[in-house]
Amino acid sequence: MMNRRLERFDSTLSPMAPDPFQVPHYGGQIAHAGRFLVVPLADLEVETHEVQLLSAILEPDTVEIVRHAREEGGTIQLESCGMTLSGAPPLFAPSIRWAPGPGGEVAVVVGSRYEIDIYRQPGFPLERRIRRSVPVIPATAELARESIGEGMRMVGAGGERVCDAAEVVEKRGFAPEIPLVVRLVISPAGEIFLERWAPEGEAPTIDVLDLSGEYRGTLAPGFPFPNAFLGEDRIVVREEDELGLTSVAVYRVSRQ
Repeated sequence: MMNRRLERFDSTLSPMAPDPFQVPHYGGQIAHAGRFLVVPLADLEVETHEVQLLSAILEPDTVEIVRHAREEGGTIQLESCGMTLSGAPPLFAPSIRWAPGPGGEVAVVVGSRYEIDIYRQPGFPLERRIRRSVPVIPATAELARESIGEGMRMVGAGGERVCDAAEVVEKRGFAPEIPLVVRLVISPAGEIFLERWAPEGEAPTIDVLDLSGEYRGTLAPGFPFPNAFLGEDRIVVREEDELGLTSVAVYRVSRQ
């Protein structure tokens, strides 16, 4: 658990060496952008902030695409569940959200506003910034509690415990604004599907833009967010029914 090293294997399942990653990987999406492998990493040399790096690797070189410093979380004691939480940032603190494109580009959202930065290989310079005039959403304690739901679940030595939502909000705190962009993905046709934040119980909004920044439209409420694409006209989504069972479905998308 504390190693945080990415291991690679060849087609015979033999480990490949040496490990090209110089800093640990703490989870998150790993994907190819053209010939590059794009990986979220952590910068452990920075002590005052949790610094996230989005890097592109094509051995023997590593290109840093973007870095983002999140507000550092201290150590808090949650009395409601008897757990100690260390290093967790405030609720709603933005992180790097990104998606690879079919032409080797990488779309990145950092911060709370509706801004998408497009980086393109081989050197991944900033090629374009896409903005839309969508008002920011001020964060409140009530919205922070709603985001936790019935409580924050944590796993300890005694199994899973549920920490009181109000206590978590009080001790972790929350960022002043809610990040507008929750996630994004780029289709094989070069369309950005972008999901906007919505309050608990409301259907999120999914916008569609192209890589030049042209707004294509907003999908109907309840339209599923694509987890993957099959060609240019079919999307793959993960769905959960009323019994909590998860399935994978494929939908055909028609453009009018």
